[in-house]
Amino acid sequence: MKRATEKIVLLVLLAVVGGLTYTAWQWRQDSGSDSCRVCQRHLHAGSQVIALRQGRQEAFCCPTCAMTLGRQVGQAVTVVELTDYETGSRIAPDEAYVVQGSNINLCLQHPVLTDSQKQPASMRFDRCSPSVLAFSSQQAAETFKQEHGGRLLPFSALPLN
Repeated sequence: MKRATEKIVLLVLLAVVGGLTYTAWQWRQDSGSDSCRVCQRHLHAGSQVIALRQGRQEAFCCPTCAMTLGRQVGQAVTVVELTDYETGSRIAPDEAYVVQGSNINLCLQHPVLTDSQKQPASMRFDRCSPSVLAFSSQQAAETFKQEHGGRLLPFSALPLN
């Protein structure tokens, strides 16, 4: 009888420790991380986005990552804050202009992947493409577009889901 009680106490203790460990891990995941919760890329100073998903604020590396997640999981993702590409300041979505599809993509500033023959691998999909960079002024967005290409539009005109 005493041995059975010891086993039960041990199992309860293990369950409590496991639960506390999971809670601490989850808290760490939810607290200010410097990587995107979806693609695990760095949160770029010039393209970071804060969005609501399932009632919780989450940080994304770029607007495209947030929008792609919404499409892939079929959940509403509401962007609540963008980052001005030039200044790094916060912008409300209804005040932002974006350049979509320029030759600048902060998420893809990594070495080229190679195949087994050491040739550049072709990329068929990247959740952070095409690039979407936000600006607080239409003139700044227009100047950027002239230098780097892409399509200029108000953020509200982007298809989000």
